Amino acid sequence: MRSPSEPLRLLVIGRDRAGKGTAAGILAELLGLSWRSSCNLAPAPAPVDQLLAEGHGICVGMRSRVEFEAVRHLFDAVIWVDGGDRVPPEHPVSMELNPGDADLYLWNGGEIPALEVAARRVAVALILGRVVGAKKMPGAGGAGHSVSGRSREDGGPSCV
Repeated sequence: MRSPSEPLRLLVIGRDRAGKGTAAGILAELLGLSWRSSCNLAPAPAPVDQLLAEGHGICVGMRSRVEFEAVRHLFDAVIWVDGGDRVPPEHPVSMELNPGDADLYLWNGGEIPALEVAARRVAVALILGRVVGAKKMPGAGGAGHSVSGRSREDGGPSCV
């Protein structure tokens, strides 16, 4: 994680129609960040660099494994937004990323009030993670955790 004095940089990923943009908007408001949808504007990492240089703290919608691996280090956390059974599965050619690529898991069952609660929990986890990480306490780090109230059965991040 980068210095706590620098603004957070978040990558929000998930299947098509999972509510990534809605979740990003809620997180942006809670954390005082701006966001931009569709990080996968080209197969090279340059578009992400550009979005971050423009001051967008939340980048939404990356789908390419190659792009993800090239730019993962630029983000403080990756958040998987899961729409559950209400979102049809995607072909792996269309979506190369999965919940296991994320640090945090945000459940979106389709109701805005519940999504807002889950987003608040994720925001608190991000803020606390930065504070704890800055103090270099043993066991600090948010990788593999969720604060959205759902347990994972597919190898993705688990709930805390």
